[in-house]
Amino acid sequence: MTKVPPAEQTADRIESLLRARGAPEQCYAISTDEYLDGRTVTLRDALTRIIGVGHGTLLSCVPGHLGYFEGEEGGTRYLLARKDRSTKR
Repeated sequence: MTKVPPAEQTADRIESLLRARGAPEQCYAISTDEYLDGRTVTLRDALTRIIGVGHGTLLSCVPGHLGYFEGEEGGTRYLLARKDRSTKR
Protein backbone atom coordinates (compact mmCIF):
# COMPACT_ATOMS: atom_id res chain seq x y z
CA MET A 1 0.00 0.00 0.00
CA THR A 2 1.48 3.33 -1.10
CA LYS A 3 -0.04 6.68 -0.14
CA VAL A 4 -0.49 8.96 -3.14
CA PRO A 5 1.48 12.16 -2.43
CA PRO A 6 -0.69 15.31 -2.11
CA ALA A 7 0.77 16.87 -5.28
CA GLU A 8 -0.25 13.77 -7.28
CA GLN A 9 -3.84 13.41 -6.03
CA THR A 10 -5.61 14.15 -9.30
CA ALA A 11 -7.56 11.71 -11.46
CA ASP A 12 -5.09 12.13 -14.34
CA ARG A 13 -2.02 11.49 -12.20
CA ILE A 14 -3.51 8.55 -10.31
CA GLU A 15 -4.61 7.00 -13.59
CA SER A 16 -1.04 7.41 -14.91
CA LEU A 17 0.40 5.78 -11.79
CA LEU A 18 -1.98 2.82 -12.09
CA ARG A 19 -1.43 2.42 -15.84
CA ALA A 20 2.35 2.40 -15.31
CA ARG A 21 1.79 -0.57 -12.99
CA GLY A 22 -0.31 -2.45 -15.54
CA ALA A 23 -3.88 -1.27 -14.95
CA PRO A 24 -6.18 -2.05 -17.89
CA GLU A 25 -8.93 0.18 -19.30
CA GLN A 26 -11.60 -1.22 -16.97
CA CYS A 27 -11.76 -1.91 -13.25
CA TYR A 28 -14.25 -3.35 -10.78
CA ALA A 29 -15.59 -0.95 -8.14
CA ILE A 30 -16.77 -1.49 -4.58
CA SER A 31 -18.04 1.88 -3.44
CA THR A 32 -20.42 3.88 -1.30
CA ASP A 33 -21.33 5.55 -4.61
CA GLU A 34 -24.37 3.52 -5.68
CA TYR A 35 -23.68 4.23 -9.36
CA LEU A 36 -20.25 2.56 -9.18
CA ASP A 37 -20.80 -0.12 -6.56
CA GLY A 38 -20.57 -3.64 -7.94
CA ARG A 39 -19.91 -2.52 -11.51
CA THR A 40 -17.11 -2.86 -14.02
CA VAL A 41 -16.35 0.64 -15.27
CA THR A 42 -13.55 2.43 -17.07
CA LEU A 43 -10.70 3.43 -14.81
CA ARG A 44 -10.94 7.03 -16.08
CA ASP A 45 -14.67 7.33 -15.29
CA ALA A 46 -14.29 5.79 -11.84
CA LEU A 47 -11.41 8.08 -10.85
CA THR A 48 -13.12 11.18 -12.21
CA ARG A 49 -16.25 10.30 -10.26
CA ILE A 50 -14.62 9.57 -6.88
CA ILE A 51 -11.56 11.81 -6.46
CA GLY A 52 -12.28 14.35 -3.74
CA VAL A 53 -15.99 13.55 -3.42
CA GLY A 54 -15.87 11.58 -0.17
CA HIS A 55 -17.08 8.20 -1.42
CA GLY A 56 -15.17 5.32 0.09
CA THR A 57 -14.16 3.26 -2.94
CA LEU A 58 -11.96 0.31 -3.77
CA LEU A 59 -11.06 -0.16 -7.43
CA SER A 60 -9.77 -3.58 -8.44
CA CYS A 61 -7.62 -3.10 -11.52
CA VAL A 62 -5.83 -6.46 -11.65
CA PRO A 63 -7.66 -8.76 -9.22
CA GLY A 64 -5.46 -9.77 -6.33
CA HIS A 65 -2.53 -7.69 -7.60
CA LEU A 66 -3.33 -4.03 -8.30
CA GLY A 67 -5.95 -1.63 -7.02
CA TYR A 68 -6.74 1.80 -5.70
CA PHE A 69 -8.41 2.96 -2.48
CA GLU A 70 -10.14 6.33 -2.06
CA GLY A 71 -11.13 6.97 1.55
CA GLU A 72 -14.09 8.97 2.75
CA GLU A 73 -11.78 11.48 4.45
CA GLY A 74 -9.99 14.01 2.25
CA GLY A 75 -6.53 13.03 1.08
CA THR A 76 -6.92 9.33 1.89
CA ARG A 77 -5.70 7.86 -1.38
CA TYR A 78 -3.63 4.70 -1.79
CA LEU A 79 -2.25 2.58 -4.62
CA LEU A 80 -2.53 -1.09 -3.70
CA ALA A 81 0.00 -3.43 -5.26
CA ARG A 82 1.30 -6.87 -4.28
CA LYS A 83 5.04 -6.88 -3.74
CA ASP A 84 5.42 -10.22 -5.52
CA ARG A 85 4.11 -8.74 -8.78
CA SER A 86 6.70 -7.16 -11.04
CA THR A 87 5.59 -3.57 -11.42
CA LYS A 88 7.08 -0.42 -12.88
CA ARG A 89 7.57 2.34 -10.34
